[in-house]
Amino acid sequence: MEVNVRKIENCGNLVGSVSINMDSEIGEVTLHGIKVLETSQGYMLAAPSYKGSDGKYYSHYYAKEMGDLKEQVLKELGLTEKKKWGKK
Repeated sequence: MEVNVRKIENCGNLVGSVSINMDSEIGEVTLHGIKVLETSQGYMLAAPSYKGSDGKYYSHYYAKEMGDLKEQVLKELGLTEKKKWGKK
């Protein structure tokens, strides 16, 4: 898996963008547009989404385990987690 991270400055709570290239059973897959957001709970990786006709936002894809990826991304951006992520 190859992870490409781009730092974004002066854009509100958006601090970075991530693209991932990986091999899978169907061949090479590339995911673009993963956002790195700073929230009141800490940093979050957000998959690209679209707005449905009901006004809600839906992700284009989901990943079961993003913890290791998140750590790698924050390290490459030079960020450290301010708070523990997840439920209290």
